[in-house]
Amino acid sequence: MRAGDIIRAIEPIDERATGIDAYNRFAADPSLLAVGVVDPEARPVGLLTRAGFALKMADRFGRALYEKRPLSLFLPPDLLLVDVATPLPALNATILQRHDGALLEGFVGVSDGRYAGVGTGVDVLRATAEAAARTSKRLAAERARSRSIEASLLELFRSADALAASKRDALQRSGAVLPPRAVQSEPTQLAELFPHIERLFAEIRARDEALFEALDTAERANQAKTQFLANTSHELRTPLNAIIGYAELLQDVAGDHDDANMAKDAGRIADAGRHLLRLINDILDMSKMEAGKLLVSVDEFDLPALIREAVATLALQARSNDVKLHTDIGPDVGVVHSDAMRVRQCLLNLLSNAVKFTRGGAVVVRAQRCRVMAGDGVRVSVIDTGIGMTPEEAAKLFQPFMQANAETARTYGGTGLGLAITKRFANMLGGDVTVTSARGMGSCFTLSLPARLEISEARAA
Repeated sequence: MRAGDIIRAIEPIDERATGIDAYNRFAADPSLLAVGVVDPEARPVGLLTRAGFALKMADRFGRALYEKRPLSLFLPPDLLLVDVATPLPALNATILQRHDGALLEGFVGVSDGRYAGVGTGVDVLRATAEAAARTSKRLAAERARSRSIEASLLELFRSADALAASKRDALQRSGAVLPPRAVQSEPTQLAELFPHIERLFAEIRARDEALFEALDTAERANQAKTQFLANTSHELRTPLNAIIGYAELLQDVAGDHDDANMAKDAGRIADAGRHLLRLINDILDMSKMEAGKLLVSVDEFDLPALIREAVATLALQARSNDVKLHTDIGPDVGVVHSDAMRVRQCLLNLLSNAVKFTRGGAVVVRAQRCRVMAGDGVRVSVIDTGIGMTPEEAAKLFQPFMQANAETARTYGGTGLGLAITKRFANMLGGDVTVTSARGMGSCFTLSLPARLEISEARAA
């Protein structure tokens, strides 16, 4: 896999544009994390990130100061240019040699010196995860094949040895008189095979050791990536929280002065900050789960109330997509004993996903009591009338950094982490998430959980 395979062909901004042009570009596409800046000859001169731009605009009088200023004021000094032919391992090495924030800042892809698109940290992580999964699968297959060959050779040798002994015994019982060499010829030939078989086994063992070493190297690299993500995510959450806080303060000030334009602009900054914060929180949660450090806190809570709260949270997003939200909660659902925060996050992820992929349709949240793992449980289904998926797309949906297809990722955005995290959370809480879907017919995601989770039953992430 090469850099060109993960670069997104995002239309660049001309370097002669101003801050208001960039503001309008980001406001029009909330999922846009970065956009390239080019000169009139389509040569890249910078990378404009949503986070960096939002920091400038969040300053006091930020819009008034920067809306007519050139984009050069927003561009970081150390632009990372990557040729589309660069192999993925070399791209990873280049990014990790830079400062800690380089992974989330992204890079500009070039072909023959011309702008080709933008690559983000999420794209790099998704491609790295896919490559690691393929490598692990190949190593496991090679190891199984080596063991199979070794077992087959041992069985073949035993069979040949038994056959030779049987023939020798039969000849001796018949009273046939054969020269000593004739009686011992087959055992002697088999004995001569011993050095060759031992040498073959030694080669197989050496190959196994090499495979184990490669797998161990891949696991260490994955752990290093997890630690890097955790550290970087913590560093980014502090300024993002400040941006969101100042934007909300500006909204209050605008409300006091009846300044609708200022309130609208501050709202967009706050929304963009929350979007980035959700992305960082997802990455941090995934890194914690991979490190086995995500904890479960069990308590009793009212599941119907939690479902209605989650639906209310998504109401604004649903209205913007002309989606109608409905609930169908069974009268016996009631109180459950689990981790309310993780259950809420699962519901929000499923609801957000349903609303995002539905335009002008409906999303129904249905909850009922059921049997889970031969015990009392609850089942919450999120049913939408959106674009749906093929069975092949649905099969890879719960893998980290994976989306149904490339076209979906380009059109709807997203990191490919939400559903993977939801699956992990559900497993932690003793349950599961499943999906049924058909292309063009919508999807149904079902979260099944035990109604009463004991701490001893909670699984480590």
